[in-house]
Amino acid sequence: MNYIKQCAAGYLISLSFIALSYTSCSSSKINPHLEALKSINSQIDKQNWDVFRVSVSDIETYYILKKRKGDTAISFCFSYFKNGGEGYYKLDDYVKSFSNSGKYYEMALLNSDTVYFFETTKDSTYDEDTRPNYKNYIFIIGKYYYHYSRGKLRNGQRLYFEKHKDSLLEIRGNDLNELPEIEENYLDTIPFSTETSTFSR
Repeated sequence: MNYIKQCAAGYLISLSFIALSYTSCSSSKINPHLEALKSINSQIDKQNWDVFRVSVSDIETYYILKKRKGDTAISFCFSYFKNGGEGYYKLDDYVKSFSNSGKYYEMALLNSDTVYFFETTKDSTYDEDTRPNYKNYIFIIGKYYYHYSRGKLRNGQRLYFEKHKDSLLEIRGNDLNELPEIEENYLDTIPFSTETSTFSR
């Protein structure tokens, strides 16, 4: 799968904002952003979102969007950065989730690709501290990506994932080996161009 720069994950940052007060945002203000984001992820539409502007600074505005379609909950988050006359986006996973027969299912979609998909029992999604109970997750696809984007990999494993991300994103199943680790000084051996390079999905 080929991914573009604007889609870099902001998951860990988003968790720190959840506790802040939400400010609702009108459709006239959010629709131009949604039109731009649709070019990054075609799953995004402009219909019936509950929009919350969670954080605003001089250069960044952070949004959370949620809605329901029948029994399916849909959500995603994004940041809009503006520095002078130039603006750009960082887009988090576009997530769909639903429950059925005592099980909870969650998937993230990017255009026509399923980035991850797992199931778990509905009552074990979170542990007593309301933190995700990863041990009970059964992945159909995207286990390495999910752990990478949620900060569950050690630093050497993170570097390995970034080097081999295209092939690792395609791996299916739940009973997977731990990722190998790359030494941090491995990066010193890579000739970088003068352009900024970031992981993008």
